[in-house]
This record gives sequence, structure tokens and C-alpha cells, in this order.
Amino acid sequence: MIAVLTLLYVGLLFLAVKLNFIKMTSFWKISPLIWFVFLNIALIIPMQFYAPGGSVIVGNYSVQIVPNVAGEVIEVPVKPNVPLRKGDVLFKIDPTPYQAAVDDLAAQLQLANTRLGQAKRLAERGAGSVFDVEALTAQVAQIEAGLRNAVFNMENTIVRAPSDGYVTNVGLRVGARVAAFPSASVMAFIETGEPILLMQIFQKDLRYIEAGQPAEIALKMYPGRVYNARVERVIPASALGTMAPSGFAAAPQEVIHAPMWVRLELEDASILPDLRLGATGTGAIYTEKGAPTQIIRRVMVRMDAIINYLSPV
Repeated sequence: MIAVLTLLYVGLLFLAVKLNFIKMTSFWKISPLIWFVFLNIALIIPMQFYAPGGSVIVGNYSVQIVPNVAGEVIEVPVKPNVPLRKGDVLFKIDPTPYQAAVDDLAAQLQLANTRLGQAKRLAERGAGSVFDVEALTAQVAQIEAGLRNAVFNMENTIVRAPSDGYVTNVGLRVGARVAAFPSASVMAFIETGEPILLMQIFQKDLRYIEAGQPAEIALKMYPGRVYNARVERVIPASALGTMAPSGFAAAPQEVIHAPMWVRLELEDASILPDLRLGATGTGAIYTEKGAPTQIIRRVMVRMDAIINYLSPV
């Protein structure tokens, strides 16, 4: 924008000289530089504080699907990018060893309950001891706990959708072996809730941003269009500011002055179902200060929207 305004000034200056409105003196020769400095001080630099801009991305929450039990996959009924309801089957694991564990514990529980009943009757007649009854009671409780765990494992051989959504890439195949490790994800499940609209703002430009302020965005998916939005909230933390627990003393690391995230909400919610996750664009937030500088930012956003017809990046 500053280059466009400077070129516009040079063009007007050239026209004024050609029409003899002004004479080319030393002042007019250096006036483009003066104009360039003036624009930076009066408009461009304040605009970064009062109408900050940044990159916009559309996202949503995803769940890394990791089974609770290990085994061989025997069925994968889920199809990629097909809407699913909560509880729909994603894939099934061979239940044979887990069913065997359930059957084994069920038989043990039946025998333990029979012996417990016999011990109680003997104790009531004085032919048995209370100690035997207590020991068998504890044994029954132990087997029941093991049976509940075995039933849990058995039920988890069928892996289901955690919520409404879809699986965007199904690479799992029948015959593959899966493991119950957090790092052994076999599917990425995308929730179908309302998309999350985020804007990156440089740290130096965050000072005047507050919830409720108006914003505008221009998305690559919709060239030529500018959408009105509002600041929902400023994300109070970033990954650079979080620290994992460790038994070591704090170690030095490279500090990167990375942008912070601001969450936006569109005023027109009708386009939300059409937004693709990962869609990008540019946008601006308009604070309560520096109204003249916001005019320049609004023009820049609309220029980006028009350029989207031509530029893929």
C-alpha cells in the first residue's frame, strides 16, 4: 500500500510539472522521499497498532484414534470423508483372546460363588470357619473386578466414533496389527462442529485488541469477497510459553518472536458449512483508536480479496 501511495504521488507530481503547475525545484525533487517518510510515520506505523492485520486460517478439533486394546484388525467399515454419528463403528479388532479371557473369568466367578455359598453354610452350622468365608468373599470380589476389566477390553475391540464427524484419511486395512500406545494413532477423526476461525497477530500489535472489536477477512476460497467478523477472544497462551514437567534445571533455548492467535467469529454464519478446514486468507482487526489509519487497512483487505483471483498463495 505504501508503494502504491508513493507511486500515485510521483505520478501526480510528474503531471503537475508537465502542466506547469509547479516548477521542479530541489524541494520537489526530494518530496517523494518526504512523502514516503510521512506515510510511514502518519499512517503505516500507527495502522499496525490500531488496525493490525495478519494471516487467517480455518480449523477444527481433531481426535487421534488410538485403540484401548491391541490386536489384529478384522474389519474397517468406515469410509473416508463420510459423515459419522457418535458411536458409529470405525474398525474392529479380533475379539477371540478377549472373549476367552471373559469366559475364563466368568467360569472362575461361578466356581468361587459356589464355594463361597458352601463355606457360608458350613460356618452357619459350626463346621466351617469365618476366615474361609472372608477369604472366599475377597476372592469373588477380585474375580469380579478382573471380569469387569475383561469385559471392558472385549467391548473395546470395537472402536467407535467419539463424536459426530468424519475420518479424512483411512489407511488402516484388514490384517494390520494395532497397539494401545498413545503414539500409535491409526486414524485422524475430525469433528464436525462449528469451524474455528483464527488470525495470527504479531506480538507488538496486540496491545489494543479486545473481544467484540470488528474485523474483516478475505479468504482464498472466495476471491473478491470480504467477510465481516468480530473478535471472540485473544488466545492467552501459545506453545512457546508452555513447559513440560522435567527433573532437569531450566535449559536455555532459542526464543522466537512468534505471532499470537486471535479467535474470530463470522457475523454471517451461513457460509460456515462451506468452509474447508485449512482454508486460509488475510484479515484485519479494527480497534477503537486511529480511525484514519483504518481506512488504509480496509483498502488493503479489499486489495487482497481482488488479488485472490490471480494469486494462489
